[in-house]
Amino acid sequence: MILDKNNILIVEDDEKLRGTLIELLEPYYNISSTDNGESVLGLVERNKPLVIVLDIMLSGFMDGFSVLRLLKQDDRFQDTPVIFISAYGQESQIQTGLSLGANDYIVKPFSAKMLHLKLESLIKLRTAIQNRVIKDELSKHIDPGFANNQLQEFEKIIEEILLKDADLSIHDIAQRLNLSVSTFERIIKKAYKMPPNRYILNRRLEKANLLLSSTDLPIKEISMTMGFNSVSYFTKCYKALYGFSPSTRRKK
Repeated sequence: MILDKNNILIVEDDEKLRGTLIELLEPYYNISSTDNGESVLGLVERNKPLVIVLDIMLSGFMDGFSVLRLLKQDDRFQDTPVIFISAYGQESQIQTGLSLGANDYIVKPFSAKMLHLKLESLIKLRTAIQNRVIKDELSKHIDPGFANNQLQEFEKIIEEILLKDADLSIHDIAQRLNLSVSTFERIIKKAYKMPPNRYILNRRLEKANLLLSSTDLPIKEISMTMGFNSVSYFTKCYKALYGFSPSTRRKK
């Protein structure tokens, strides 16, 4: 289920090229844009783009290299992927951009297909990394000697619940694993140090937290997407896990 288009920030001083990029990408992404390097941090903070397309030559006092340095020095934005686009194709320029932390460097002129492929690749990579961070954080509570096919299947079911908004009860999950409810609950408690209902709730909240930090979806829509019947209950559960409210997280 696609919740929303991913956010992309285009930072390009050439008005014609900026317009062309917006026209090419707008059917697939939510686009914000600027020609000015000084405005980038504010736009990143507000729109939380998954990828930034950044030119080297910009209007104002900051060039693309300076913008990238600021992004990489800020803990909030340093993991946001950046693709440089530039008319400068000298090896020294490319090396400088990559050494500062850019994920890719495209020399103008370039094909729309190439840009699409690179954006898709970076978005998939970032999403995979975010999901891995969540799983690694939760796996700290798992008994390392307790790994089997049933747990792997359980994790697949959890992904199904999160991605497809599947409405599965503990009884349904136990049945799919060919286990009794009591045996299923015992296995999950031993593996994750918490009952299955709590683990599933935490996974929903982890996914909600990811959406809060990487999209501009309304909190109400995120809560409904993650299976919560009311925003107040979602807020209560979220605050119990993280120590602050979803609105506070969004402001961060």
